[in-house]
Amino acid sequence: VFHPQTEGLEGKAGKIAYPVLVGEVSNLYKTSKSLPRSSITIDLHGCSKEDALEKLDTSLPIWVDSAMKGEYPWVIPVDIICGGGSQILSELVKGWIRTNRQVANRPKGIS
Repeated sequence: VFHPQTEGLEGKAGKIAYPVLVGEVSNLYKTSKSLPRSSITIDLHGCSKEDALEKLDTSLPIWVDSAMKGEYPWVIPVDIICGGGSQILSELVKGWIRTNRQVANRPKGIS
């Protein structure tokens, strides 16, 4: 689901939200403009770095499992909300995306 209120918005120091794709590694960058289901949202706003990382690491296998049980291309959209405060959570999420092969930034226009 497209969320114009968060799509590509930046806070004072970093992104408010990271729209990502999660699932089959070989299909993360081949996805069409529409995916078979609405996006999942995880709100990390107000979490400590440790809590945010734990939530992301706990959620990832669940998201991947959901993607793999779905339809081709076995990829689902996820919106990771950081909030508009300090850059700490935004930087944490940015690094987490980079270190997880089954997660990729979602190109604009893909819901």
